[in-house]
Amino acid sequence: SSVTSLPYVRTVRTVPYRTYVRTYVTLVTYVTLRSYVTFVTFRFRFFRFFSFFFFFFFVFFFCFFFLFFFFVFFFCFFFLFFFFFFFFFVKIDPFYFESHIHTILGASWREANRQEMFVESGLWARRIYCAPGTSPPLRPPCQGHLRAPHGHTGEELASGTCLASDRW
Repeated sequence: SSVTSLPYVRTVRTVPYRTYVRTYVTLVTYVTLRSYVTFVTFRFRFFRFFSFFFFFFFVFFFCFFFLFFFFVFFFCFFFLFFFFFFFFFVKIDPFYFESHIHTILGASWREANRQEMFVESGLWARRIYCAPGTSPPLRPPCQGHLRAPHGHTGEELASGTCLASDRW
């Protein structure tokens, strides 16, 4: 008895059930969509020819429309908000917006602190208001609403009663 005399079992490979389902779904989808396209474009030869163009035209048109008006209204509300706070600050303190414009417009905190230190130290005030041939205005800047760590107010610094070296 050799190897060839052993019983040979023939394997029968059957097609899986999911293959039938996949084929059926594919055919039904194709026939449905194709019949729909044929039905829609049968009486509209012009639209059948330019359907691709019309599709992208409407898509880009609506996208541009909504994006454009979104940005327009966004910037309008942004500037209204900005000017509202501008007049609000000017109404409360005319020197607030002038001394904080760099912080509102988004400059660095280091630069903002440097500017405020320069103004509060009195150098800017003496250079402007104590120049020869000029008279001080009705109201000096930083009138007490910013207090220095060493105890002097902005009004004292602006009037020149203490030196800038007292603070720095």
